[in-house]
Formats: sequence, structure tokens, C-alpha cells
Amino acid sequence: MNVLSSIAFAGTAAYIYKKKHSLKGALWGLFLGAVVTLVVMLLWNYYLTPIYLNIPREVVVPLLSTAIMPFNLLKVSLNVAITLLVYKPLTTALRRAHLLAEADNQTQKTTKTSIILLAGFVIITCILFILVLQGKI
Repeated sequence: MNVLSSIAFAGTAAYIYKKKHSLKGALWGLFLGAVVTLVVMLLWNYYLTPIYLNIPREVVVPLLSTAIMPFNLLKVSLNVAITLLVYKPLTTALRRAHLLAEADNQTQKTTKTSIILLAGFVIITCILFILVLQGKI
């Protein structure tokens, strides 16, 4: 299911970003990739968890909203934050190593600070979410 999750997230985000090659397109792609991933993982967990754990489907249904969805929401949020942090430095390094073609058009320059702040906000939110689930906050 991790492969399905990765394909749902990366495939959706890449498709949107290819159509709208800008910061706004990247953010929309990441957001829609996260939504698609959550839906795909809920459906696959509904079908596969009973088989994997050898339990009735009726036992899995309540887990979808109490355990499976929060886990996948946390996972996809961290994927978004990490993508925001590593995408630009990684593509820059690949271009300098001539492993990736130079960008045809230089769109608006975005501040590195705003991307780092957004990613940090998402990571801090995930940490607080974990603490709330553990009853520490």
C-alpha cells in the first residue's frame, strides 16, 4: 500500500505541477496529491486490512476514522513538508551536475523563507497532532 500511496501523492502533484509550472501550481499539486492519497489509502485500507489482519470488515470500519485516517493524514502532511524543503535544493544540485536540464523560463522568484516557514508550520502541526493523540497536550 505504500507504493499506492506514493503513486497517488507524487503522480497527482507532478501532473498538476506540469500543467501549472509555478509555486501556486506546486502548492495546489501538493494539496490535491494529499487529498487523493487520503482517499486512496482509506479505500485500500477498507479492502486490504481485513485480509491482512484476518479480522471482519465491520471491525475495520471504525478504525478508518480513528486510526487509519489520522495516520495517513500525518504521513501525507510530512510528505508535503519534506517535499517543500528538499525540492528546490535538489533540482538546483541536479542542474549544476548536468543531470537535469536547465529551466526554460524563470518564473517568479519565491522567497526561500516563505517555503521554509510553510514547511516548518506543517511539521510543527504534525508534532502537535501526535502529542494530542498521545494525550500529552
